[in-house]
Amino acid sequence: MRRPGRQHRGPLRSAGASLSLWALVLLRAGPATPQVAAPTRVTAPAPPADAHALTLAEVLEVVARQHPLIEASVQKLRQAEGKLVQAEGGFDTELVAEGGWLPHADYEHGVASVTLSQPTPFWGARLFGRWRIGRGDFPVYKEGDATAEAGEARAGIELPLLRDGPIDARRAQLQQGRLRRDAARLGVSALRIELRRQAAHRYWDWVAAGLKLEVERQLLQIARQRDAALRSRVARGDLPAIEVLDNRRTILMREGSVVRARRKFEQSAIKLSLFLRDASARPVRPGLERLPAAAPPLPAPLEPRPIAEDLRTALGQRPDLQQLALALADNEVEGRLSANQRWPRLAAIVGLGVDVGDERYRDRRSELGLGFKLEWPLLMRKASGGLLRAEARQRELQARQRLLRDEVEAQIRDARSAIEAARQRAEAARDEREVAHQVEAAERERLEFGAGTLLTVNLRELAAAKADKRAIDAATTCRRALADYEAVLATVEATAGPGAR
Repeated sequence: MRRPGRQHRGPLRSAGASLSLWALVLLRAGPATPQVAAPTRVTAPAPPADAHALTLAEVLEVVARQHPLIEASVQKLRQAEGKLVQAEGGFDTELVAEGGWLPHADYEHGVASVTLSQPTPFWGARLFGRWRIGRGDFPVYKEGDATAEAGEARAGIELPLLRDGPIDARRAQLQQGRLRRDAARLGVSALRIELRRQAAHRYWDWVAAGLKLEVERQLLQIARQRDAALRSRVARGDLPAIEVLDNRRTILMREGSVVRARRKFEQSAIKLSLFLRDASARPVRPGLERLPAAAPPLPAPLEPRPIAEDLRTALGQRPDLQQLALALADNEVEGRLSANQRWPRLAAIVGLGVDVGDERYRDRRSELGLGFKLEWPLLMRKASGGLLRAEARQRELQARQRLLRDEVEAQIRDARSAIEAARQRAEAARDEREVAHQVEAAERERLEFGAGTLLTVNLRELAAAKADKRAIDAATTCRRALADYEAVLATVEATAGPGAR
């Protein structure tokens, strides 16, 4: 190994120093590799003065504000709210007006009436009020249509005693409308959580692809810088000409690697553009100028709490679990309605009529009427079928609920395991990278003093670059696993963390 302060010679060192410098900037490398004199220094492309690194927090903010699926889910919520308004319309006051006149008949007369009917949510009771007037000559069999001079006012109530008493179609639709509106609202929340998870994955895919592209570009630049030095040494007779040819092969191979890496970066940018949009909601494909300068640091270790605590958190916050609970409540309403519809419809009717104005008949000033109405479908197949359907639906939803609870617990265990494995892998990759760069530096030292070969140096450079890329993959995989964990728990905090915001 070289001593501190030693002057370095040899054009072959400049390429290795460049890769080590990039690894240091990119991944917080350990011991520096030997530095050499070189006509130029390879650095990452400088971003424009007004450019800034794209952060996950910025992507998540755009997703929450502009993603088309969020807008679609909000409109679905509006539809559910509209259906709730429709259900509330079942309790609207109803006005009915009718009348008739017989101008050319043995008994010239006319009748007219206005009726107001008001359904109520109180045991299915219906209030009604009616004003009726009958003027002219009435035959004996129609004398009941005749009224006092100003007509007759009547008010009353119709109260179901069996069917439609505890619950009826109007109240069932109203309850279900509220439940379905709440389920639609939870659907918006569930979609936001899933889109945040997907956006985090796409963002870290983009970061990893961009950083690995820079590693490939640095490798290519190293080989190109080495080419001039090799040609100079071959011209002096220090090296055989095949070394230049072999380095040319290396350049071509690394050019292909850059093309592949660029394609992966462009592909990841295209996928990320579905989550990143401008002020006009058009997709934005971020370029290298917005790439973070370094791979993300490892997040803090998870708190060593029992799985049961995470499970309680998820069960209390997961929108899909709450949606299932609402679906069970919705179906329970349907079951109660079907069970009630198996009863006969027996309604009591009470009405009070008062003549207004001069009396037509002195003995008919006012009257109190009592009555009843009975309806009973004898086979009751509609109600029985609805009840069977509701009972089967209830068992189906309960089975789905049990499965979803098991899935949530499995997802929590898997997410925690993935985070821990990703952390261990990232730590191992960091150590591997440091060792790989130490070996690369040592091999370059040997080549300078004539003890090594260019082929071995190339292999060490490739090994160090692969270690850099594995460290990038490990760091971003850990961030993706953390995004999955937060989605499983249905937390609302961004998954960016230090270094990503």
